Amino acid sequence: MTRSVIAAASAVLVLAAAPATASAHNAVARIVGPSIAQVRVDRRDLTGFAIGEDGGVIAPADASAGTVAISKNDATTRVQPVFSEYGIGYVKVSGLALSPLRKATGESVPRSEATYLVAAIAGSSRADVIEVHPGTFRLGRTTTLLVAGTLPIRFRGAPLVNGRGELVGAVAGIGRRSWRLAPLAIVSHVESEGSGGFPRLVAVLVVLLVGLAGVLAFLLVRERRRESTEQQLQRVREQRMRDAARPASTPVVRRRSEDLPDGDDDFEIVIKESEGHESA
Repeated sequence: MTRSVIAAASAVLVLAAAPATASAHNAVARIVGPSIAQVRVDRRDLTGFAIGEDGGVIAPADASAGTVAISKNDATTRVQPVFSEYGIGYVKVSGLALSPLRKATGESVPRSEATYLVAAIAGSSRADVIEVHPGTFRLGRTTTLLVAGTLPIRFRGAPLVNGRGELVGAVAGIGRRSWRLAPLAIVSHVESEGSGGFPRLVAVLVVLLVGLAGVLAFLLVRERRRESTEQQLQRVREQRMRDAARPASTPVVRRRSEDLPDGDDDFEIVIKESEGHESA
């Protein structure tokens, strides 16, 4: 009798929990579904999700190997990857109706909080939602987290969200017996590097060009100074050569008159300044 009562009570609890779980899954699917896109890489259907306001999508790092196709509601666009790290990548898309996911706030996700993975289903507008329990982890953690359990391949790149549909992480890799979780800090890092990669590259190029211009200006000034110094030295050398070639001015003494009173001789000193001129 007692066993029958316990069994009946357990059945009631299971039946009560099932609708609650389905309701939670449906609520998450409604919130996160508009942000999910199908990412096709090497004939594999994976998942990506919109993040930020500049048309960015977080996708599996496989997308960094070449051009990927991203689909949403029968619309497909081919994009070129921008940046990838920690098993996830950032690509920019246009022409797809994707809503950016809202990021969670707080310091950590406690073990007791329900979290969900949301993946795109190939050929369908619906989203596949499963509840997972990665354990307590900090949103600001900067290393990936290994979680026991298996996942279908389509969940690669899928977002991990809380019950409110807020982003707390992403699936960075799937193994045979475990999967790897990239916490929110890593997702935000990849987004930041991807969305800011081009402006940073331009800034680096500008700095390099300014530095190169400075070096060229310095070399030009130094070369002009060297030429000026050489010209001055050349003028000094030429002046010295002209001075050395000029005949020396030497005094000449000659007798002025031989018939003077008292028998004295009178002499005059003549300085030869230049050829054909004399001065006394």
